[in-house]
Amino acid sequence: MYDENKSKGRTAGAYFRVSTGRQEKEATIDSQIDEVKTRIKADENILLPENIFTDDGWSGELLARPKLDELRDACKGKRIEVLYVYDLGRLSRNFTNQLVLLEEIENAGVEIISLHDINPQNEEETLAQRVLGIFHDYERIKIAERMRRGKLYKSRMGILINGQALYGLTYIRKTENRPAYCKFNEFEADTVNKIFEWFVIKGYSQRRIIKELYDAKIPPRKRKSEFWTKGPVIRVLTCETYITGVAYYNKSEAVVGKRLKNDEKYRKVKKNSRRVRPKEEWIPIKVPVVLKNQELFYKAQKILEHNQKFACKKRQHTYLLSGFTYCECGNRRVGDGADNGHYYYRCTERILKYPKKNKCKSPGINAEVLDKLFWLNLTGYLSEPKNLKEQVKDWVKTQVSSEVQVREMQRINTLIEKAKEEKQRYIQAYGQGALEFEAFQDAIKPVNQRIKGYEDELEAIKQKSKGVLEDSVPIEEYCAEVKEAFSTLNLSNRALLIRDIIDKIVLKGHKNEVDVYGYLSVAHLNMGYGTTNRNRWVAK
Repeated sequence: MYDENKSKGRTAGAYFRVSTGRQEKEATIDSQIDEVKTRIKADENILLPENIFTDDGWSGELLARPKLDELRDACKGKRIEVLYVYDLGRLSRNFTNQLVLLEEIENAGVEIISLHDINPQNEEETLAQRVLGIFHDYERIKIAERMRRGKLYKSRMGILINGQALYGLTYIRKTENRPAYCKFNEFEADTVNKIFEWFVIKGYSQRRIIKELYDAKIPPRKRKSEFWTKGPVIRVLTCETYITGVAYYNKSEAVVGKRLKNDEKYRKVKKNSRRVRPKEEWIPIKVPVVLKNQELFYKAQKILEHNQKFACKKRQHTYLLSGFTYCECGNRRVGDGADNGHYYYRCTERILKYPKKNKCKSPGINAEVLDKLFWLNLTGYLSEPKNLKEQVKDWVKTQVSSEVQVREMQRINTLIEKAKEEKQRYIQAYGQGALEFEAFQDAIKPVNQRIKGYEDELEAIKQKSKGVLEDSVPIEEYCAEVKEAFSTLNLSNRALLIRDIIDKIVLKGHKNEVDVYGYLSVAHLNMGYGTTNRNRWVAK
């Protein structure tokens, strides 16, 4: 309890805390320190530099704070006699935690003086202090809930409330006359388009893109570093908002992380991680479209998926069919070596389900045997002139269509869309009374004729593409080239070939069968194998 007669000439301690980055920038800590020091000087107490404890940017919901721990140790060690705080909320925003700290500090014989709370001198004032603490905690929860509901309401009305725009856009704060909105940032948007072009068209790796951005002197937005890192590059390449023009509010929520990052002893906020909410809870907000060519986005996703599936890993053994093999239970099979010098394709269920007991008992498949057997069967099938001739003809048809006719079909489809838009404008004008019926008929008749002509032209091109002269294709030359290529391919090139024509391979260990699913007609590719003492479960 506070006793003014005892408060002079004692060793004082002072604790300060603010929680958010905004408070840090507004120097709230400095204003607290100035006011507390003035009070300590007025009370004629002594404040040593080592007895000033400051947690700048730490949440008041957490008890684990570095300077708060030092303060508690100082109280237990009798290094201070009286503790000054700006208000009791600096110690903790949680009322229960606040009581724990007050009791611990007072039991250590340290008097607590709050500049903006009741400093009790009797039991009645102590009760009043506790009641005020409860109301402060209730008001904090009430304000947080009111702000949450207010933000949801505004976002559902289409009002942008998030103050951090995507790279490529600039957040414009609200004014008295208009709400906040995102503005197209020409320089950043140009950088986004460059990143997609480098990645998709030029085939640059993420490291190469980072180097190109550095050489072009394009720093990341926050400019904490001179160069980009892989994280922001990936976020740009996977951001669907760039092509849809739709951002989402309420997409994720703050949660307590399961573990500390980088094995840190303290965390500044209690909810230090985020979890994606169900999609039906997302609230769409319109923003400008950044990426000019939408096709680049979809191609980038395919490349990223391909890279994730076939990325090079440091392995002791080589696996020709890595990334393609699946178990009959539906899980993937992965390469797994054993102490006996052999290596296998094993089901991942026992890894994914661990520590639970796995259900799949399908044995491992000897990778060396399967790789050789698969390659012999595949090249044998593709080396057959009859099979190869059919595949080459199909490929030539596709090339003829894609190289010449597809572009023409796209042009005609564009003309059809424009004609239909013109027709719709005439219909709207007639519906609004701007055109008489006779004038409407005179205007729309030639438009219908143009649409019919375009559609006939489009159909003619489709029929022509079906009639490619197969006899003109030099099939024998292709056959000779393929046979020669098969004999010279190394392991990496064999893997690239398989990626182009095979989708997945299902290994049925109990039935000694292999099902191959690919992009070519390989109905006659039958495989079988046998195993001896291969049922070993090595992977942990």
